[in-house]
Amino acid sequence: AFIALTSRAPGSHSLTVELRRKQGHRGITYHEISLVGATREASVAATMSDGERQAIALAAFFAESSQSPVLAPLVFDDPVTSLDHLNREYVANRIATESERRQVIVFTHDLPFLADLKSAMDGVGIEPSMMYIRRENGVALPPGTDGPWETMSIEKRIRFLRARAQEANSTQRD
Repeated sequence: AFIALTSRAPGSHSLTVELRRKQGHRGITYHEISLVGATREASVAATMSDGERQAIALAAFFAESSQSPVLAPLVFDDPVTSLDHLNREYVANRIATESERRQVIVFTHDLPFLADLKSAMDGVGIEPSMMYIRRENGVALPPGTDGPWETMSIEKRIRFLRARAQEANSTQRD
């Protein structure tokens, strides 16, 4: 499989890589990335940034998973680390598209990516089920469903504050 990476910056160059199946074992496929047309001295690690390697890995994963007849859930742990904003938006859109066919679970602490993902989910008409883990005063609280304060809509913030005010009133009476 060949993948052409093109930087979106004006006057920049493109880079073509080949994904070669290296080996496989018990349902796990290993690939090796090589630069197309490069001399033996040019290594992928020395030539490509972490973000470019991450983009290739995600592209290969999405390509392989789209061909699988098994619609097992996909799980991502901070999938956009090291990616630029354009590739992050692309990954959010691709995850949203995949979520039309199967369950997708994304773990992230990256709030801008979370906003991109929510926007992409709106674009395909899917309401994501969101849970988040939070801590107050060093104590882990039960998982919440409205998301972190920074990602809440105005209506959700008002509901949250009203619930906290009721809790405070109840505590004060006790």
